Amino acid sequence: MIFCFGNSHVSIFSGTDKMVPIWPERSVDTLPWFRTFRLGACTAYQAMKWIKEIITITKQGSIGFNREKDTLLLVFGEVDIRAHVALQAEKQNKFISTVTLEIVDRYCEAISLLKSEGFNVAVFGCVAGFVLKDGDTRPPWPYFGTIEQRNGATKIFNDSVGDFCKKIGVPFISVFEEMLEDDGITTKIRYLDMDIGKCHINNRMLAIVLWKFRDIGLIPWEDIIAPYEVGECRF
Repeated sequence: MIFCFGNSHVSIFSGTDKMVPIWPERSVDTLPWFRTFRLGACTAYQAMKWIKEIITITKQGSIGFNREKDTLLLVFGEVDIRAHVALQAEKQNKFISTVTLEIVDRYCEAISLLKSEGFNVAVFGCVAGFVLKDGDTRPPWPYFGTIEQRNGATKIFNDSVGDFCKKIGVPFISVFEEMLEDDGITTKIRYLDMDIGKCHINNRMLAIVLWKFRDIGLIPWEDIIAPYEVGECRF
């Protein structure tokens, strides 16, 4: 079983196309491989704090976590990039890339700690930034920076975290590139949940998400995933 911990972007792993509630309220999880635990608007910058809470939650017998067999999937980063990176770059007179890499360093420290504690760890990359529908002027969440700045920071974040995970033997899964238009920087709006927050991936992405997990062995190859492939984005 894959236990997904992090911000609201764990919702895709429920399979419901709805935002899951904040823990300790339990999610309705319809995919047989995942259990979701939304911790709130948690950031990668403060990941070490959240890692301690995650470890505490795994010790609760009611969730059925098996340390030897199960995997902890970390889902952090979108809040940092959407609301903090460009803002802090301006406040501190730093490059966006510099601020992003400072976040990466702290996040990777937390990932490394979990692995050193003997947990099976995997990381889900940050998704592309939200865009508004034509005529929609009200942003769904607090944000700072242009879509070009936010998606540029997302690429730096994912590339850097992915490289670190590869070095320490932690699976890293991302659908960021699949979410971009041909220009390589603008988000494809059809992959966003325009009804429940406008910045989360919707079930059109579910097929490729499942296949990516299967491709690296986190979903067993013998398992049948066709009944859950409701998405349009595929290899």
